[in-house]
Amino acid sequence: MTPAARVRTHEFADSDDFAHPPQGDPSWSESFLVQAYCPGSNIGFYAHTNRTSWDTALWSEVVAVYLPGDRFAVGKGFGYAPSARQVGGSLSFEAPTPFEENITRYRGAAQLIDGHTLRDGPAPSGMHVGLDVELTHHALGAPFGVGDVRPGNFGHTHYEQHFSCSGRITLDGERFDVEGTGMRDHTWGPRDLSVMGNHFWIHGEFPDGRWLSTMCITRRGGGDALLNFHVIGDGAGMTHASLVSHDALLDAESEVFDPWRIELRAGDQIHEIRGEIIAPMPFSFVGPVEMTLGTDRTPDASHVVYESQARLSWNGQIGYGLCERTVARPRKESIR
Repeated sequence: MTPAARVRTHEFADSDDFAHPPQGDPSWSESFLVQAYCPGSNIGFYAHTNRTSWDTALWSEVVAVYLPGDRFAVGKGFGYAPSARQVGGSLSFEAPTPFEENITRYRGAAQLIDGHTLRDGPAPSGMHVGLDVELTHHALGAPFGVGDVRPGNFGHTHYEQHFSCSGRITLDGERFDVEGTGMRDHTWGPRDLSVMGNHFWIHGEFPDGRWLSTMCITRRGGGDALLNFHVIGDGAGMTHASLVSHDALLDAESEVFDPWRIELRAGDQIHEIRGEIIAPMPFSFVGPVEMTLGTDRTPDASHVVYESQARLSWNGQIGYGLCERTVARPRKESIR
């Protein structure tokens, strides 16, 4: 059997775990993403923030708490950062030990909305309640870069990292303790998400310490994929893999709850990953980089994007992770 080559180190400086100075390029942006899931309580968390396309000093954030029974607590906001190394708004990210220990905090408000409403249209305006989140992440392995993502207009640098996490989520005065796993990413460079077709981006963490990341971004109108990236790893390193087969792309919004299967090859070994959706939270991509809450069917939206908590099976072992999938809409050419 041919062993697959392992990567044990990473190329990032400690400063890359923080925000970067804005650039003069009007298409330049930067984003951070954090996802976590606690299987014991069936509680999940998702947060994304990015620099806006009209003012790179202004940050646009979305957060979602995944509750049992197809319920969500969601919030969206904007804010200027208190320093050049931080994000703005109600979200904050700290790195006491860069790429080893990180802390995600959110102190703000959220609306309680059921999943059917969010899948049927944009999040309605309504009453908010307090939301206070503090999650501490400990790395399950080194961060890994996805390579040159400029051909897809997704930035020039993108890294991801898997972690174990603990902490608490306090919603409307009720505290939920969180013990689980998740992932985070950080991207910077020129960025326009409206150009891609449908895609899947799936992560999972498993009890024996293994993790995986598999991503396929199709091109609008067909042709070669804009990005194909697949890795498997653990605390000792990671291995690049190739995509053998899959049925993970969505063709329609009605398929969002459908299970999926992915087959990866690393060296001479085949890895079969199966997934089922626990809770699909719909967002929409509007403009080059902004995310909104719920399903936007106006011409401003280029995609509906489902950030779903998922249960995965990897060669028979059960784990949990993030399953991000999009359904593309007709692209608005004058999107700025």
